[in-house]
Amino acid sequence: MATNPIVSRVDAVFDEALVLYAQAGRREALERLASRWRPRHYAHARRLLGSGDGAADAVQDAWLDIVRGLWRLKDPSRFPGWSYAIVTRRCQDHLRRRVRAAETPLDDASEPIAPTKNDGVQDVTARLAALPSEQRAAVALYYLDGFTVAEIATALAVPIGTVKTRLFHARRTLRRALIGDDS
Repeated sequence: MATNPIVSRVDAVFDEALVLYAQAGRREALERLASRWRPRHYAHARRLLGSGDGAADAVQDAWLDIVRGLWRLKDPSRFPGWSYAIVTRRCQDHLRRRVRAAETPLDDASEPIAPTKNDGVQDVTARLAALPSEQRAAVALYYLDGFTVAEIATALAVPIGTVKTRLFHARRTLRRALIGDDS
């Protein structure tokens, strides 16, 4: 997915300004920041949790933490990774509660999704959904959200090497599944 670097940078600067205004107590800046980032956070939570069950609750809890802690964020350019890390922690909390309550298994990827016989987009979507949640999150943050490896490491609260490993294994799994490459 090609992105225009100028547009991306303008969006980043706009978000940084919103963070600064929100830190200064401007409610409308905080609301605008939330409206821009909540859909992305929700998509991230769905990827981590494997479904919409609990994703909205995790994002709502995360936004309470974001609002409470925004004043501590020293570098507004770090907002994306910082906020994704909070969403990731709330999703982990949700998974722990799910396991304790024995509602569903921890790893939704234990039940692989059967490949579809439809067009390639649906096949790729099914194969992505079948990846373990850690790999699915790394792939989505990298390819869909345009995060760097370092930003993904921050967002997922893991070392950079772990992100690289997850991306490597996800790419290999997808390649094998989609084109039958065993190398």
